[in-house]
Amino acid sequence: MHTIEAVFLAPLAFIVSTYLLFSGIILYDRTAVNYALDAALIRGSEMSEMNNDELLHYVEKEFKNLLSGRLLMAGGELSVKISYDSISAEYKGSVNLPKLPAFSSLSSSISTEILSSSKVTRLRRSKICRAVSALKSSSK
Repeated sequence: MHTIEAVFLAPLAFIVSTYLLFSGIILYDRTAVNYALDAALIRGSEMSEMNNDELLHYVEKEFKNLLSGRLLMAGGELSVKISYDSISAEYKGSVNLPKLPAFSSLSSSISTEILSSSKVTRLRRSKICRAVSALKSSSK
């Protein structure tokens, strides 16, 4: 009687454990991408006195530096758009997990896509200094 239970329960326990592990990997990679994207944009907004091309390369470099060695199984593409007032970025990718043949319907229900986008305002020190100077002169 114990062997029949082991025949069903051992593979089921293995498959459930594997899916829990895969879910953790997906969530970790999504969190790492979201953190790196937000941090790179914040750092880019502080350097917004650069011209647009320099700022674009700076944000991409910061994103890559923040993600280097952190992603477990994900890969994707970053696109950065810079306007006069804002910096926006979008990351599209997926987590490359092996497919388990036992439950194909369960493996297709787990989304392996990573979509992250964010936007920050460029902090222009010259505009801030002019606004503070205007406030100082108007209070006199």
